[in-house]
Amino acid sequence: MCLIRSSSEDFGALSTEEIAVSVNEWLRLEDRVGMQRKLFALQQIPTFFQLSPNTTSFSPVNGQYTVECLRSITVSINKVACDTAMNSKMFEAFWANGNASRVFESWVSAHLLSISSHEQQAQMVYNGDFTAKWCPLFIAAGVYLTYVLDVWNVMEKPIHRYTLNLFGREMRDCGTELELATPALKDFVFWQLYLGAIYGYSYPLDDGDYETSLTLSYVYTSLKRLAQLMGLSSWVTARNALSRIAWPAPHADKSIARDLWNQLLL
Repeated sequence: MCLIRSSSEDFGALSTEEIAVSVNEWLRLEDRVGMQRKLFALQQIPTFFQLSPNTTSFSPVNGQYTVECLRSITVSINKVACDTAMNSKMFEAFWANGNASRVFESWVSAHLLSISSHEQQAQMVYNGDFTAKWCPLFIAAGVYLTYVLDVWNVMEKPIHRYTLNLFGREMRDCGTELELATPALKDFVFWQLYLGAIYGYSYPLDDGDYETSLTLSYVYTSLKRLAQLMGLSSWVTARNALSRIAWPAPHADKSIARDLWNQLLL
């Protein structure tokens, strides 16, 4: 509702008719193809909860479509980032033109494509510049939307902790030989690790949380090692590498990303 009306408005005081008008305006303004994408993706949601047979494997996915969707959102956000009344234009930047629907569809479609039987796995494995495991790609994209573009709500702490540890575990299992990887794949892995590090940097670590402490140690160490391998010696060079995947313009950049570099990698 705050995307259509003023974010400071008391929604509890709205009449049923006013709420209906706002919802109708949303449906009228949103890209029609975007609505079709959401409906398609929603139909596939039950597959996330089905028990998988023992012959199921989870293959790497092609993250290029997700990246392209994030780039499109970033371009839209860049255009409104200088506007002090940003809420009034955020609907157009993130929702009305179908960007959010494309991201949603890309996540669901990639998840479906990552599932295969052992017999199918050899034919389905993707091995290109945007190779990724589905979980860390999804989590990194969510962090990008939340902490970098500021268009998502921050997750509650239990979910934050779970997804952060899942990110570290899945990245640890990727087994990518980065010394032999293409420059584009190094950029992509660096982007995922940097967003994972931002996620960890924003996480209030509890005393005695051994699992999360190990996860953060792995993510930070891997990020430093990859930055050295790529020759990234300053925030400017690191930001250039991030921009080759998806990153906002300097005027829209969030300080948390630069602060992370200054604390961990200088």
